[in-house]
Amino acid sequence: MMNTIKTFKDLQIWQKAIGFPIFAGILLSSIFYILHPASVSAAKYMWQISPAEESLASDFEVTLYVDPEGETINTVSGQVVWPSEFLSALAVNAGDSIVNLWVEAPIIKDNRLSFSGIMPGGFSGLLSPYYSGVRPGKILTLILRPLKKGQATLLGENGQVLLNDGSGTTARLSWPLLAVSLAGPSRSVLAPSLDTEPPETFNIEMARDKNIFNNDWFVAFSTQDKKSGVSHYEIQERNKSFPQDGAWRRVESPSRLENQNRTSYVFVRALDFAGNVRLETLAPAVPKAWYENISVWGILMIVLLTLFLGRALWPKHLKKKIPTK
Repeated sequence: MMNTIKTFKDLQIWQKAIGFPIFAGILLSSIFYILHPASVSAAKYMWQISPAEESLASDFEVTLYVDPEGETINTVSGQVVWPSEFLSALAVNAGDSIVNLWVEAPIIKDNRLSFSGIMPGGFSGLLSPYYSGVRPGKILTLILRPLKKGQATLLGENGQVLLNDGSGTTARLSWPLLAVSLAGPSRSVLAPSLDTEPPETFNIEMARDKNIFNNDWFVAFSTQDKKSGVSHYEIQERNKSFPQDGAWRRVESPSRLENQNRTSYVFVRALDFAGNVRLETLAPAVPKAWYENISVWGILMIVLLTLFLGRALWPKHLKKKIPTK
């Protein structure tokens, strides 16, 4: 048996040696793995409609789930498209999503919804004491309104799921179509749930690592919002103990510190999709020396000015009190 195949003649000899059926199977398998080198495991996107009716004539919700199918994943992304003549999108809700950090927050543009998010640490399925095994995790919910009678189909495009294997391996993804039967224009309005609560409280952790930001100091943070979901984070560093309006910059976690001396206050705020804000503060890790603190110098100046004025005015005061002969 030949060890290598360098020419077409070598290929013919190898085919005769092992038989055509076996040869064909090996050849097809090789072609498949050449064309799909990084797609090894499977994952599935799933739909759920509420209310679950055969024919819809009112506003309804479509929730998108991901089933890792026994694998551990850390990234989900894709686009949802619907026919604009049949459906109108009212809102998107990412509350209770398994996504902890949105690379591209769910955004509706015309008849398309785009999303991309990660789950640091990975996601293998939802566990609960109330059922056995694991269940799919929610990515987002889309609220739609029927515009006329007919059959509407929701399509998934550019879907991608990455494995939490340290290499970002792309998993094979199945994403079925969703056909919805519409009885006519919406007769019942589904009001989006009002979110007046800010994201949950969270901690700001300061650290450094030789594999992150060239061993520079950084901060890490993460929180959740049970209703509309976390939209993004903003940060600012300041010498004062309160943040400044207009000085915020949008970041992701982890975020490299601008002040590597760590003498500044670090403010991080989390914003949800309803606009609610949660603000957290991290005090300076290295407090400034007293002579570097402007407030201390201000106090000293006030004290010195008071002593100077007192000394200057005190003799005049005594002079007025001395009786003349």
